[in-house]
Amino acid sequence: MSAAVELSHVSFSYDGERDVLQDISLTVPRGQWLTIVGANGSGKSTLSRLLSAVSAPTSGTLTVLGNTLFDAGGVHRDAYIRARHALSYVTQNPEDHIVGATVKDDVAFEPENLGFAPCDTASAVQHALGQTGMLTFSDTDPQHLSGGQQQRVAIASALAASPDLLILDEPFAYVDVAARRSILSSLSAQHSRGVTIIIITHHESVAALGERVITLGEGRIVHDGKPHDVSADESISAERIPVPVQNEVAQPVLAAKNLTYAYDGRSVLENVNVSVARGEFVTLSGPNGTGKSTLAYLLAGAFQPTSGSVISHAERIGLVLQKPEKQLFAESVREDIAFGPRNLGLSADEVDARVAQMAEFLGITDLLDSPVWNLSGGQQRLVAIAGTLAMKPDVLILDEPTAGLDTHVEARLLSVLEALHEQGMTILMITHSLAHIRQLATRAILLEPPSYAADPSVTPEDAVTAPLSRFDPRALTTVTLLTLFTSFALHTPAQLGLGVLVALAYVLLAHIRPSELVTELHGFWIFIAFMGLFNLFFVQSGAELVQFGPVRLTDAGVWAGVLYAGRFALLAVVAVSVLHILPPARITDAVESLCGGLKRLGWPVHELSLMMSLSLRFIPILTRDVRSLITAQELRGGTIRHGSLAVRARSAQALIVPSFANALRHADKLSVALDIRGFDSSATRVPWRVMRMTGRDWALVAAFVVYLAAVVGLYFVSFV
Repeated sequence: MSAAVELSHVSFSYDGERDVLQDISLTVPRGQWLTIVGANGSGKSTLSRLLSAVSAPTSGTLTVLGNTLFDAGGVHRDAYIRARHALSYVTQNPEDHIVGATVKDDVAFEPENLGFAPCDTASAVQHALGQTGMLTFSDTDPQHLSGGQQQRVAIASALAASPDLLILDEPFAYVDVAARRSILSSLSAQHSRGVTIIIITHHESVAALGERVITLGEGRIVHDGKPHDVSADESISAERIPVPVQNEVAQPVLAAKNLTYAYDGRSVLENVNVSVARGEFVTLSGPNGTGKSTLAYLLAGAFQPTSGSVISHAERIGLVLQKPEKQLFAESVREDIAFGPRNLGLSADEVDARVAQMAEFLGITDLLDSPVWNLSGGQQRLVAIAGTLAMKPDVLILDEPTAGLDTHVEARLLSVLEALHEQGMTILMITHSLAHIRQLATRAILLEPPSYAADPSVTPEDAVTAPLSRFDPRALTTVTLLTLFTSFALHTPAQLGLGVLVALAYVLLAHIRPSELVTELHGFWIFIAFMGLFNLFFVQSGAELVQFGPVRLTDAGVWAGVLYAGRFALLAVVAVSVLHILPPARITDAVESLCGGLKRLGWPVHELSLMMSLSLRFIPILTRDVRSLITAQELRGGTIRHGSLAVRARSAQALIVPSFANALRHADKLSVALDIRGFDSSATRVPWRVMRMTGRDWALVAAFVVYLAAVVGLYFVSFV
């Protein structure tokens, strides 16, 4: 049997000094199911990057699917490209894998890059989403999904490409037990048709399903053999939990009453009632997408509910996020732990004492002077907990604190939580582990999915397709751009009124709710008001209406203020309405199609279109990262939004480095995502959404011509 992967005396170093992988020789036959296990920092993810043709070794020979990627002659670029077209790789962090604006567009990205026919891509997307239980969320922005749901989308993306080799790095870290079982069933089906599967995992039940298990230790293979039998039934149900399973208690220290939270028209939580008594250790479980993380934010006061209330009798609440890198913002571990105590106004000696105490308690004293960005995932999690505990909270909320941790670090963390509970701390922990519930919980809460998720036939965004989405994206994009340019030609009240009618038409045809429109225009209001006030006060022609000292208001100034504010308001409303229903990928596909003539002249239209699409996705991702950092600061006593000038300055300064680091990290991860998902600038990408002009589209063009004629006609009428 030929080999899917061959490594001969392969080593790898990031810094040229210490080998993360050392002299590894490994052969994986085609069609084998291999599981790779090992402690955090043993080199598992690094090995997965080599096997998936993302990184090149420092030395040795690497062959993937018959392509020699690296040998004594160095890197063979063409071989790397060929190998990537026949394999799929799911990275450890699913958020870094996402490039599409909707779930189905993201899953379609790799088949598009591989040149699938549109009908085949559509079929592959439908099948992959069905296999991973994400068909209901086809039209959802992946950035609005839970971590577990994002992980399932990443796996669906890999399955849709029909690879010969499938490599998954910790694919079940945030996935609930039922989803894990369903996905493993899909992987078994792939394996039965000859696909080679390599999974990196800490889950013993997953490792037990393969044909072969290798264990890494300090960059070397320390064991290679058959998996051992492990009970795979880890499902969580009320009958299997040996502690009370109930949502509410009398005299709670923390409670949610009739809590509802919604965004983008979707209720993440609906009428939820939960409470925690002082001194309890409560676990919170439920399928992916039930709003567990959102509930944690609400209980900690980081989010405000849509309706209902949160009642807290806690002196201070500490929150440890699902992804610790989102709440680390200082340059060193020492400074990060010290951030909260400093905001409490403690003296330098008291701050140092708390830092030393928390570092010793969590066993990270040797890391105090290390940059937070150079730590492993397990170390970052311990630092995040240390920074939270340094605030001396009486209630601690943790969101899946053991996700992605090896058994040693996990056991160490659980012992810390047990010790904290024994000392009297109230703890609420989100978990998918039945073993953790049995070991730690004094009471368990099980959340159910919101009502919309019960019916997979109803799309989560809107049950009715917006009429605006039925137009060919080329026609809609062209007409919209021309409409936006035309807004600058509006000069008279009649023309402005006509523009208002057009903007209203866009809103109605986009099916965008007034509340959503106001929310999405949030960033525009200040600019619109500025443009109006600037012209109101600085246009001095016309008849004087009123004068306040040196400030003189005229009728021409009032009209100029209304006109300029109105122009930019119309522009913003039209743009937001279109972006509400037309994902950036479809806009860029339309632009690329319209610029086909330039492509024949040698212009890099394909690359520029992709850059435009990714830029439209990149900005909101960075915005969310900054918001997460601000939230993390607020939970530790600092904020740039209120407080003393010193506190604001310290908080703002603390945002600079992590924001810049996050931008670089996302840029690097995005480039890797493009590589592993089949993007090749020399190949032709085949969009899965077929663009075809119909009578409806020509009617839209005709409507714009009529609008333009009316604008011109009203201009000349104003002179009569």
